[in-house]
Amino acid sequence: MTRFIRRGITKIFFLKTVADPTKGPTRQEIKAGKDITCWPSEISGFTTSSNSVDVPDLCSKFPKKIPGAMSMDDSSMTMYEDLDSEEIETLFPENEEGYIYFMPKGDKPSSKSGELWKVQVASTSRNYTVDEDPATLVVNFTVTESPVKGLAIPPAE
Repeated sequence: MTRFIRRGITKIFFLKTVADPTKGPTRQEIKAGKDITCWPSEISGFTTSSNSVDVPDLCSKFPKKIPGAMSMDDSSMTMYEDLDSEEIETLFPENEEGYIYFMPKGDKPSSKSGELWKVQVASTSRNYTVDEDPATLVVNFTVTESPVKGLAIPPAE
C-alpha cells in the first residue's frame, strides 16, 4: 500500500456544468471549469455519514442494525485572498451553483477515485485579524444533492 499526503497530489476543480453527474465530468468539462487546487488553505466538510437504525427481532438478544438516512456535514473552504484580483469573489458569489470535483489521488486517468459534489455558495466571508496571518476568506457551500463517489478520472486529451 502506497500511503500519501493530499498536498501536492489531490486536485480540486469548480465546474459550472456537468452533463451527466452520475458518470462524472468529461475532460472538456474539467477544462472548462476552474482549477482551484492551490486556493484553499483549509477544507472542511465534504463528508457523508449514515445513522444506524435498530432492527430488533425475537430471534436474538443482539440488536441488529441497518444503515439509515445519509447526512452531510457543512462544507467550506478557507482560501487565500489575492491583493490584486477578485477572482475568488467572482467565481463564488452567494447563490452560485456548480460542482466541486475532487481528484483525491491526483489526475490519474481511469483511477476510480473522483468525487463530484453539487453545491450552492451559501456565503463568502472575509477573516479579519490584526495578527500576521495571511488574508483569507471562507466560502461556505450547501451540498444540494448526494455526492457521486468512485468516478473514473477521464482520459487525458
